[in-house]
Amino acid sequence: LDVSSNVQQLLKEVDAEGNGSVDDENVADMLHVMGMMKTLFGKGGKMSHSEIESGLGLLQRLVKEKDMNSGEMSYAHLPDCIKEVMAEWDIDRSGSVNVLELSAAAKAHKKVKEEGRMMKRIICGLFAVILILLTGMLVMSYLAVEMAKEMRGNPDGVMQTSDGQTVKVASSAFDVNPDGTMVSRDSAGSTLQVAQSKPKRQLSSTIPDDVLKKLDMVSLKQGDHFVQLKVNGMQRIKTKTSKCGSVVEFKTSEGVLTVDDYTISADDQLARYLQQAGMANVLEDGVFGRRLSAGFLDGFFTQLENVEWECTSVALPRPE
Repeated sequence: LDVSSNVQQLLKEVDAEGNGSVDDENVADMLHVMGMMKTLFGKGGKMSHSEIESGLGLLQRLVKEKDMNSGEMSYAHLPDCIKEVMAEWDIDRSGSVNVLELSAAAKAHKKVKEEGRMMKRIICGLFAVILILLTGMLVMSYLAVEMAKEMRGNPDGVMQTSDGQTVKVASSAFDVNPDGTMVSRDSAGSTLQVAQSKPKRQLSSTIPDDVLKKLDMVSLKQGDHFVQLKVNGMQRIKTKTSKCGSVVEFKTSEGVLTVDDYTISADDQLARYLQQAGMANVLEDGVFGRRLSAGFLDGFFTQLENVEWECTSVALPRPE
């Protein structure tokens, strides 16, 4: 063909088989290659001569490095985010990283991971030590408090000292004098006055003797009148004529009071005292002296237990 030498050289390059002829397949391959080069190296669908040379030079360099098993790799053509990472590994700032630099980076990364694992172990160990120390402090504090206690309560609720003695406490409001009187702790120091509690029950001769021995006084009531008598002693007398087999005589400061079940009788001395007290109209003759036709006799005890009293006007077997 009558063409320039450059065109001849181009056709020769297009002739991939090197048989001296260019067919449609060779042209299609060349067009495909040129399209790819424009896509890779060009901008906006166009490609300048300098862009072609730069792209081909990069491909040539990469292929050459691969064939030679090169120990260095340039990172200038890589994206900026990757270049920033590569620049950290590029010790000599040559624009490329070699095997030694990559190996050092890998070792540094491995060391960081190992240090991270070691730091986790250290943190876990410190946490365990702190937990043990806190537990020990809690136990020691508890033991110290227990040892410092001068007194503690037993299961029965009684306060005792460390040597087992019962704790004695004093009142903040009252004090006891050497003579046994109780006085207040205020400036006046007045003697404390207390009232004795005496349980009250209606008297009957069927009450057991051990209960009657705790009788302190009796109160005789009839209508609006009543008298209180101090009991100085008692005596049980068995008699056939009684309602329950026996009667009880109470010796008072004003005479003898006899009780047969719930029936009340008075001797002459006590009868005169009752007449003076305005209760003469309730006195009548009876088996055990002057019997009271009406009224109730209550007893006041220093201590009274719950007992069942038998025989309420029911005759017992005659005593032998």
